[in-house]
Amino acid sequence: MGAPSSAGSGGRGGRREGARMAGRRGAFIVLEGVDRAGKSTQSRKLVAALCAAGHRAELLRFPERSTEIGKLLSSYLEKKSEVEDHSVHLLFSANRWEQVPLIKKKLSQGITLVVDRYAFSGVAFTSAKENFSLDWCKQPDVGLPKPDLVVFLQLRLAEAARRGEFGRERYENGNFQERALHRFHQLMADETLNWKCRWRTRRGTLVYGRVTGRACTFLCARHMCGRTCPYTTPSRDHRPQPPCCAFRPQDVLCP
Repeated sequence: MGAPSSAGSGGRGGRREGARMAGRRGAFIVLEGVDRAGKSTQSRKLVAALCAAGHRAELLRFPERSTEIGKLLSSYLEKKSEVEDHSVHLLFSANRWEQVPLIKKKLSQGITLVVDRYAFSGVAFTSAKENFSLDWCKQPDVGLPKPDLVVFLQLRLAEAARRGEFGRERYENGNFQERALHRFHQLMADETLNWKCRWRTRRGTLVYGRVTGRACTFLCARHMCGRTCPYTTPSRDHRPQPPCCAFRPQDVLCP
């Protein structure tokens, strides 16, 4: 009788633990940077590392080119079509908004989302054009889900320009990238967002380890209730906080 009783108790405990973990919102992690900084590669590696460490994680990319809006944007970026600058900025924002239901659903299921580009790229790149202010560029994205962590991959522009296929898409030229980088630095001054800047080495090993460590530390402290994993490093930035199962008013981007 003792053995079945113990097993039953463990089963109930396992179910309670599963239910408790299922109620925790996933983390929303964004990787930003200039073109060819390695965001796509680092995003894929981060998702793989988080999954290997026992976290549920998935990858999203913006623009999401599979939707009708995304197809228009893909054609524009590949220089196959022309769109007026104000209009294309709103299309980029609309492309993010059409993914909001999916983002909220995944996060509410406890899945951590690693996002390759987000609203900050939209603001930085449009405001790098003539006669566009940061304030105007931010407005269409007000109310989007707010990331828990934004990692900016810093890469020297000269090195980015030497990477394969640089120049294939519309914004990939040195002068424009320099203006966009300046706008990114202005955005990083926003203390309401959790920005972390990481230099990218030639092989990407250093930034991969630091990005993964930062993400896992954040997850373990805030979302996984003290759970540790091989990538976790001590941090003073994130102390354990009560997990949130749903979006609150403060969990969205503000003007």
